[in-house]
Amino acid sequence: EQLDQRLSEAAASEAEAERLRSVLSAAERKVSKCSIRAPFNAVIIERLASIGDYVVPGTPVIRLLDQDEIEISARVQDQDLADLKTARELHFVTRRKAFPVKLRKILPLMDSRIRSYEARLTFRTEKATPGTAGRLAWRLDRGYIPAEFLVRRGDGLGIFINESGLARFIALKGARFGQPAAVKLSPATKVIVKGRFGLQENDRLAISKP
Repeated sequence: EQLDQRLSEAAASEAEAERLRSVLSAAERKVSKCSIRAPFNAVIIERLASIGDYVVPGTPVIRLLDQDEIEISARVQDQDLADLKTARELHFVTRRKAFPVKLRKILPLMDSRIRSYEARLTFRTEKATPGTAGRLAWRLDRGYIPAEFLVRRGDGLGIFINESGLARFIALKGARFGQPAAVKLSPATKVIVKGRFGLQENDRLAISKP
């Protein structure tokens, strides 16, 4: 009877030991999850939880910055989107340097307050330091007239050119005050700069030699 009792106690003890080993294994798995490792090469830029805070799986505790996949976020006006998409050269220009970049995506959501879209761009070779502020510059195949040369006549904005000694007004479609305007003129075209504000169509020009 004592042997049977001892065998039963031994079996119960072995079952309890097995249960405790399972509990220990589960606890070790939970502890292993307390070590948070970034899935990519990154640095911490913000801590969202402090030591002693209660968190559950899925609770954000830090913000990471990917050091390899760096991209640019830029606000582009609605009227400049077409030029951005067809630009031959794109650069991210900072105070010290210009970095060659390429357009990755334009988010299909317009900010109605300022009529702009968010564009995402990536660096072609060398990358700027994350957090750097700058501006986008691009080169197009067509020419532009500086904004200060534009004048208004009637309902349109445009420029005056010298055509055989007469002033001719060329209305520029899509031109806006304060912004350069696209033109398709011969490089030999003589754009009138001095006295342009008082000119009217077919006014005879008085040409003075320097």
